Amino acid sequence: MSLRTLTHGDYTVGWICALDTEMVAATAMLDNVHTTLPAALSDDNSYKLGSIGHHNVVVACLPSDNYGTISAARVVAGLRSTFPHIRFGLLVGIGGGVPSADHDVRLGDIIVSTPTATIGGVFQYDSGKSCGDFIRTGSLNKPPFALLTALQNLKSQYSSRGSGIPAIVNEMISTNPRLQQFGYPESDQDRLFAADYDHPSNSRNCNNCDEDKIIARAPRLAAEPMIHFGLVASGNAVIRNGQIRDQLARAENIRALCFEMEAAGVMDSLPCLVIRGVCDYADSHKNDQWQPYAAATAAAYGKELLSMVPPRQSYGVHSVAAEIRQGPPEEPDIETLDAYIPKDREALYGLFRKSISEKPIATVFPGAGSARYCEDFLTPKITAMGRWDTVLWHYVNDSGSLDVQGHDGKTPLHYALGVRHERDNKVRALVEMGADVTVKDPNGQTPIDVAKSEGAPAEAMYIVLLDAWKKSQVKLRRQREETSRNRNTQFPEPIISHLDQSPRSQGPVPTSPQLESEGFTTAQGPSGLDTARAWLEENGIDINAVDFDADKALVQVLLVHGYRQDVIELLLDSGAKATAKTGDNWTALHLAANCGNIEAVQLLLAKGAEVNATDSAGQTALHKASVAFDNAESIMQILMDAGADATARDVNGNTPLHTAECHGHYKRVELLLENMLDAGVES
Repeated sequence: MSLRTLTHGDYTVGWICALDTEMVAATAMLDNVHTTLPAALSDDNSYKLGSIGHHNVVVACLPSDNYGTISAARVVAGLRSTFPHIRFGLLVGIGGGVPSADHDVRLGDIIVSTPTATIGGVFQYDSGKSCGDFIRTGSLNKPPFALLTALQNLKSQYSSRGSGIPAIVNEMISTNPRLQQFGYPESDQDRLFAADYDHPSNSRNCNNCDEDKIIARAPRLAAEPMIHFGLVASGNAVIRNGQIRDQLARAENIRALCFEMEAAGVMDSLPCLVIRGVCDYADSHKNDQWQPYAAATAAAYGKELLSMVPPRQSYGVHSVAAEIRQGPPEEPDIETLDAYIPKDREALYGLFRKSISEKPIATVFPGAGSARYCEDFLTPKITAMGRWDTVLWHYVNDSGSLDVQGHDGKTPLHYALGVRHERDNKVRALVEMGADVTVKDPNGQTPIDVAKSEGAPAEAMYIVLLDAWKKSQVKLRRQREETSRNRNTQFPEPIISHLDQSPRSQGPVPTSPQLESEGFTTAQGPSGLDTARAWLEENGIDINAVDFDADKALVQVLLVHGYRQDVIELLLDSGAKATAKTGDNWTALHLAANCGNIEAVQLLLAKGAEVNATDSAGQTALHKASVAFDNAESIMQILMDAGADATARDVNGNTPLHTAECHGHYKRVELLLENMLDAGVES
């Protein structure tokens, strides 16, 4: 492999392992190995540096025999001190699988942490003093948007082309003769015992275990790992009991698919995705035989996932902590904050100062006094210490900072248009607070010009900006003056006073994972869509225009981003076609079924969506629903009631029945067979 030397700032992806076996597999995934760089004085980690595709990757491993959340947190702290521009992480390695009727988890399979409506993909558990006394202690931050988007795109690719994981593992072994132990151990070595059957205490292996206690499972057609998307349980206690495994995995209807020991120490300090190869069933029959292969399959999936992340989503990231240490180009942000945070916010400010020395603070807008926009840092603190609106006021709207221009001449509104994540919400927030939409950057472009060039109509920014333009400068100034009179009391009501899907009447302000997935809206009107509705009607925007990045029509972008149903209905009522397709011929119905969105499926069918429309792989919405993570059976029944063809074959000749069976979803197989029987169709 070629060697090249880069600077610390060139590395943007952290790949974290817990075991040497995992480190070996991770290093084997590197396309190129880079020269080692010196670590920071406070960093005791050792690293492997390299690249995967366009991404420069830092591979870090926990110290030998130092597992668990605390050790993982220390490794991440060192990683971020040495490599300040790490954008996100991949926590890749082995874990204990949780087989069930819904998920046919087997040894060597891959578990990928995936958020649900209430949990960010990983939840933390703890153990009491007595055996079996386990409790759930919290839910951790969800993976970053860039990785969730890549995950969805990779799922789509697997549906049409199949997985590249076996080929990657085979290449790893063929090019590294010493890694033969990372190969597939053979299916007859994969034995799942009844949860209440304990391994004999005097036996080193399962040769003497009662074979009558083995759970019968249908053989798989190929020795290829299956990928399961769901929740991961993380804690410092090793699970070695099948009954405890099942009890904890199903507590509070959580239904975890995997147990591991590091994610809880990483997720809240480094945005990351957890990828685990199943090496055992978290029972008393644990052994190390499957660890190398499980580590290899997980690493191979991590490599494939990174190939789906565009380099622009990990390069050129601003680290606010580094920016503050160096000193901002125009004004000292810390001193500005001192002037505006009242006495009753001193505790919050102390946490802010402390965080500067510990980790970079995620920013809403890079540059332009970015220390004021510490959304990810502030959110969890504000939840416990006071109102979001009051503190947001101090950080965002002090002394006309809405229109301050950074060293490059751009305002926060210009920056907001260049940041993909939650872009429409941030732009809407700035405009509603009175940001001047006529300020020009050094290229002579106003935010409206930037919106046009960025394809902003696909994410509704241009709607807000153009509306603000029509209101004129006079009205904007008047709004700012009225806002100014209220600045030291509370956040003005006409501005961002509540969250789109989380009214304050339902409890405290949501924490960071929820804020990342829920949009801001004004208090004027039930949904904050009046401006969008008026602009759509007056200007006849082409809602079927493809999105500049994902090649999806606007209605499909909203579905993917999880917007409320009234947003989707508004777009459909305004002319969006329920039958519009993406570049891969996915319709909105495909996306809704794939994402498990029951209400959207029903709405789209009512609006005329073609229930048997096919994508480029020849798959229908029923194919997508048969492998969906959420609400699969309900959506499948809705589709079949609407006339979905359960015998439709894709380009590979697979029906929804084949797809569900290959993924081990036997309840879905039964549902399909029942419907086919009722319709008089032979399988």
